[in-house]
Order: sequence, then C-alpha cells, then structure tokens
Amino acid sequence: MSLNGFLIVDKPKGMTSHDVVNQVRRITGQRRAGHTGTLDPNATGVLPVALGEATKLIPYLENDDKRYVAQVLFGTETDSCDITGTPVDTRESFEISEADLMSALKDFTGEILQKPPLYSALKVNGRKLYEYARAGEEVEIKARPVTIYSIDADASGLSNSTELSVSCSKGTYIRSLARDLGHSLGVPACLGDLRRTAAGSFPIDRAVILDDLRDGSIRIEDVLIPAEDALGGMPVVTVSDEGIRFLKNGNLVRSCYLSGLPDAAAEGAPVRIRITGTNGLAGIGRIAGDRGGRPAVQPVRVFQEPI
Repeated sequence: MSLNGFLIVDKPKGMTSHDVVNQVRRITGQRRAGHTGTLDPNATGVLPVALGEATKLIPYLENDDKRYVAQVLFGTETDSCDITGTPVDTRESFEISEADLMSALKDFTGEILQKPPLYSALKVNGRKLYEYARAGEEVEIKARPVTIYSIDADASGLSNSTELSVSCSKGTYIRSLARDLGHSLGVPACLGDLRRTAAGSFPIDRAVILDDLRDGSIRIEDVLIPAEDALGGMPVVTVSDEGIRFLKNGNLVRSCYLSGLPDAAAEGAPVRIRITGTNGLAGIGRIAGDRGGRPAVQPVRVFQEPI
C-alpha cells in the first residue's frame, strides 16, 4: 500500500535524523521518505517525516518556525556548544541572579545575528563546517540573521543551569544561543538536553515513538497526517474541470479556470491547488500573471492523483 502523508516521529536521543528516516522506511516499506528539518543526534522531539508524494512538499516546510525546550548548563563552554563537546572554557565559581538572566535574555529576542557552531552541517565554501573542525582547519564563520520570537526561562532554583522555552525561526541554533547567553552573563555555558516541541503546524502531542510503530502498538494508518495539513495557512485555489489539462501539463492556469484566488497575493506567492469535486491536494503552484496581466497560477508540483 502506498502511503502519502506525514509521520511525526518523537526522535530519540542518540539517533541522527537520517537514522530515523531509514527506520521509518523499514517499518513502512515505503522507499520515498525524507525529513523536513534536521535534529542533532543529542536532541529529542518532533521530526516530521514525509512519505510518498508528500516528499514533494518538503521544500515548503523547511522554513517553518520551531519551538524547543532547552537546558542551558553554566560553568562549561565546549567546542560543539553542547555537553557532548570538548571543554574550551570552564569556571567552578560564579553567581547568576534571576534578574541577570532575565535581563540578558531580552537581548536575544527579535531578529538577532547568530554565529553557527563550528560542529554543524552548515556549508561554507562547499564544505560542511564540521568537516573543517574534524580536519583541524580554520574557517571564517559569519553571523547570520535569525529571529527568536520568544524566550521563557525557568529560573527557579537557578544555580548551574536553567531551562528555556524558545520559539524561533528556521536556522536558529539553540547550541549557539546557549553559548551566547553565557557570554552575555560572563559565564561559560553550553547546551544540555534539547527537545523540539513543535515544527510548523506539528506539535509534540502528535508525535509517535518508533518502538510503537515497530511492534504494531500503533497503526501507521491511524497516525499518518494528510499532506495538506502540513501547509498551514497557505491559500487554496480550485481548478475547474476545464482547467485540469493545463494543470496536468504544468501550464499556466488562467483565472477563468480558477476559483478562490487570493485578492492581494503577491506574484510568486505559493498556493495549494485542488480540483473541483475531489478531495485532497492536487498540487502546489505560485501566483503569476497571464499575458493580459490578469492573475493566474503556475503549477510547481503536481501529483498524479490528489493526496
């Protein structure tokens, strides 16, 4: 049976995101599978895995916002910015007040410039940063703009660690946030435990454990999320029967064959495509203009059958 949709896995600690996808392939018998955003091996939590035709939607989900619960450990900074790395700075005696912590966190809210960790898969000059690190080669790491929408801290019993709840944009490294928070407080720091609690429209309470899928405690059909559910607030346009041939051939679909065109959508904005009288997602398109300047839709991804 062909499966098309999203399986939300609660990634266990110690597995890479690629390992999880391979496990899902074995369990489901589905060869076409891929995840929508890497989690570090030491992290746990939400890892959306696309199956079948839903893999065509991955490029539209990689930019989704994320939410995390992170443990920041004070007293040690490491080369990887987390507890698994080699210490580069330590301090046994220090004091951090709740007021100091809350004041420092204000500087990390909103759009900030953040330097990724050296041990990361980000590419510089065609090579991943961790390849430079493992080879002992120096490389310039430039700070990048990211957005942190909110940070809440549990400062109760604050001594050597604190727990942060973070809502952030794609590309935010929580390991870097832990390191930089320490710098702001004047204390070495690194990331301890990290749990992703949401990715885009997928919260942790929709995630399943791999062992439950392996032993049949949970049926995949009962937890598979329809592909369209992943697209959140993306506008929907419907193609009439007369416009199906244009859609299937990947040709521009003019407004006379469409209903539901957004009034103020910018050219290039993505839209979901449905077909009149059918259920499910027929494809993804982008707003374009026809020769007369009227709004139209250019198909970008078209499914053989609605999913």
